[in-house]
Amino acid sequence: MPIPIECESCHRQYKVDDKLAGKKVKCKGCGAPIGVPGTAPGEAEARDCLSCGAPIAPGNRVCTKCGFNMETGQKEMLLLADEADELKEKKKRRWTRQRGMPLLEQLDELLKLLVILGLIGGIVVTVVHIARSPGGFTLSALLPMGVVLAALGGIMAPLAGLAVNITVRTMKLAPRDDTYVRMMACVLLPFVVGMLTGWPEMAERWGFVSALGWLAAVGLLVYFFRAEVMEWVGSLVAAAVALSLSLIVVSLLGGAVNDLAGGLYGDMLPSGPWTGLAKGHSPEPKAPATAAVVTLVATQPVAPAAAPGTEEAPAVPAMAATQMALPAATVPTRPAVAIGPRTMPATAQQPVVVKMTSPYFAGVTDMPGIRDAAGVVVPVVPGDWMLTLKTTDTTAEVDRWSLNPLEKKEHSSYPLLPRKMPQFALSSKGDVMAVLSFFPRRQLDVVAFDSKTPKKTYVLDLPANIPEGATQAVPALVGIVDLAHYYVRWDLNGQSVLQAYGTTTGMAWRAAAIGPGVETCPAAFSPNGHTVAVFGRNQISFFNVDGSTSPKPIVVASDMVVRQLGMAFSSDSTQIGIYATVQDLPTVMVFQVRNGDPVCTALLSQVPLGRNAETMPHALLWLPGAQAWLVNGNDLLDGATGTKFGSLGLSGLAEPQIVGPSTVALTFKGEGSPRTILAKLDDEKIRAAKSK
Repeated sequence: MPIPIECESCHRQYKVDDKLAGKKVKCKGCGAPIGVPGTAPGEAEARDCLSCGAPIAPGNRVCTKCGFNMETGQKEMLLLADEADELKEKKKRRWTRQRGMPLLEQLDELLKLLVILGLIGGIVVTVVHIARSPGGFTLSALLPMGVVLAALGGIMAPLAGLAVNITVRTMKLAPRDDTYVRMMACVLLPFVVGMLTGWPEMAERWGFVSALGWLAAVGLLVYFFRAEVMEWVGSLVAAAVALSLSLIVVSLLGGAVNDLAGGLYGDMLPSGPWTGLAKGHSPEPKAPATAAVVTLVATQPVAPAAAPGTEEAPAVPAMAATQMALPAATVPTRPAVAIGPRTMPATAQQPVVVKMTSPYFAGVTDMPGIRDAAGVVVPVVPGDWMLTLKTTDTTAEVDRWSLNPLEKKEHSSYPLLPRKMPQFALSSKGDVMAVLSFFPRRQLDVVAFDSKTPKKTYVLDLPANIPEGATQAVPALVGIVDLAHYYVRWDLNGQSVLQAYGTTTGMAWRAAAIGPGVETCPAAFSPNGHTVAVFGRNQISFFNVDGSTSPKPIVVASDMVVRQLGMAFSSDSTQIGIYATVQDLPTVMVFQVRNGDPVCTALLSQVPLGRNAETMPHALLWLPGAQAWLVNGNDLLDGATGTKFGSLGLSGLAEPQIVGPSTVALTFKGEGSPRTILAKLDDEKIRAAKSK
């Protein structure tokens, strides 16, 4: 049907075909464009909804406002515009966490405040405990608490909080703004309770509270991270996994901190697993000094009668009678401590008189160079050589001495890490020295004194030089036989590994837990240098050095608690003696090495030897010339029967060492510098006393 149109410029009128509807044509008179009314074919005309009157876009047949279908006249179920807007707003709200029940939120804040107040109170109690300890308040005593708090609040809580936040975001949910604070409160709670109630003097009355602290921490973790079921479970699982992994990180860093600090003080922490970060013990207090007289009585050297066909042993020069005043310490009051068959009664404010003479001495050598040594190192087989050790503020000084004649040969020094002294061992012939140092890195040096053999160095932080599974263990030098055989013990959490270096075959031995409170695996070399004896799991195990068959293990006590204090071979390597507490009673047991048959057993005292009682190094020694055992550097026991027949009668002795068949090196430590002497034993007099 034609459509009438009119030019707006010249007012001419036309009729055009309806196919041109919605298009523009050109005026034939003036050429101006003329719009043809109507809708172009294929285009829908905009309409209003017949139901609600809302405009409907061209081409649409359904009203987006009310859902009315213009063709069918029915309303349809559609996603309306309001619902779409609401869905968009809901998606935006997904990353904004809604507040929970106001009462529970207020309870959350109250619990956080209680943990903070408990932490402050625990720090105060810890400081008071440190101040009342024998060593008094020092930064070293305060350091363990700081390390534990840093580990809990600076490592474990952040890692666990991060794991929870990542888990929640993975679920397309908003994490809490205070996740770290909540996690830190849960992690700190057991330690806070421990600082408040976990000290030894509180254990009897409040010990159960420390156990409740762990249960409360678990409950607090479950409560603090409440949410929908999936988010709740995911948060708790993520926290548990992260806390477990963070324990590994803390243990790695804890070992490094212990090495740098020379051993954190374990007694400055309440009972709990965090004591595993501390491997040291606070030093005993320095008591007020009083004048004490140290008397050294000269005796003429009396050489024992030489056996037929043997050379007479050279006499050790006697020292002139000397009396000198030294600063001495008063002993703090403490319970009696049983040492072997003797009981040391508690004393208070009494001067300590150090006695360095004995009726069983044939002579005493006290000379410069040896006198001020802090300790002596002898070979596996005592002979003609020894090392003396001294320390300065920054170095450990080592001197090698020949004993026949007595003369200093070489001197060397090594960096000294505070409270972590290098460890030394001397070969059987005195021609090779092994040094285990800890600063600036842990390494084992093997030095020959022939000026030809190059020094061997093993860096003990390299995996190739550490037994499998002992990466975080603490090394200790056991001894050296020669350039081809030297041994290091690795200790970790009551487990020990003995590692051989230098030998082509190598040897790695793992001992199970040795016993409560014991962190080392004691070892002893046979005088012939063929066997290493190691004590662990209530038995003595043997390992050969030269490849021959090792003796079978010796069971010391199968159903009793045995704590080893000293172990030594007889001079002919056929017997081995062990000085230990059996059910806390001091006992000496001697066995045949070949078949493990018992030789003798001697109960030294009926007075229990407490686990905190101090024991000296080399608490059990075999005296070859006298054929007797020396216990704690004083008590003499018959080698065949184990019967005590005499005592050297020394006081103030810190460490004895056999440096020759009839010569002992004795180090005394009181107030002031250590003092070391060489004493010639009167073997004839000792044997006479034994035969009575």
